[in-house]
Amino acid sequence: MEHLGNPIYLYVDDVTVRAFDPLPDTLLICDNEEITLQAEFPEAEIFWNEEFESRESVVVSEPGLYIAEARIHGCTLRDSVRIVRGDAVTSFAFPSDTLLCREDLPIILNPALPGDYFWEDGSTRSEYLVEEAGDYAVTVSNECGDFTFFSRIDTEDCGCDFFIPTAFSPNSDGINDCLVVFVGCDFEYDFQYFAIYDRWGNQIYTLTNPNEIAWNGRVNGDFLDDGVYVWILEYTVTKNDITQRRIQKGDTTVIK
Repeated sequence: MEHLGNPIYLYVDDVTVRAFDPLPDTLLICDNEEITLQAEFPEAEIFWNEEFESRESVVVSEPGLYIAEARIHGCTLRDSVRIVRGDAVTSFAFPSDTLLCREDLPIILNPALPGDYFWEDGSTRSEYLVEEAGDYAVTVSNECGDFTFFSRIDTEDCGCDFFIPTAFSPNSDGINDCLVVFVGCDFEYDFQYFAIYDRWGNQIYTLTNPNEIAWNGRVNGDFLDDGVYVWILEYTVTKNDITQRRIQKGDTTVIK
């Protein structure tokens, strides 16, 4: 290539793309054991769990999540490792005694522990699909020893229903004067939001976080005209320490 009679040379350096992935996803430690975590990256400073001191390695003896940050030229790269103890298991992943609704089956049991698995029926998978009530046991063998976990799963018929009448008559005669939300729920629940809309989509009534819902059919002190009105109900249900948000929609007819 020439420019005004003088040669121009273009040089391109080799470019290497390298992932920052020095740590395994999970490491196992036994009682009273220490382990050294090592992380390095060219020209980068390594910080552990947001510590101020830069170092490529750290010695740990407690379970938990450890994060390595490689800081270079204004950029931050992160990798993490979860340290688990040899006999550690969470009650959520492998409950010892649990009562479930039949509708909640199947569930998965998994001690989330590194090692070789042996379930009572001979399965060697780390996860076990529970489709019916019963006793379940698994032995996990790793370098820290053999650990056995038991779980009793019981089920019952239960439900959580919210019923809103399809019609009511707000005429002050003492019969069906209010639109009431009837609840038949075996679990903890909370109303979040309730709203009424007319047939043109205009919101005419709303409640936020009410303790109970009973609407007298009035807007700004005046009774509504006869007709069909749409309602929306948002609520949460908590089962086995898990909270779910739900939405129901329907309509009701005002008859005076």
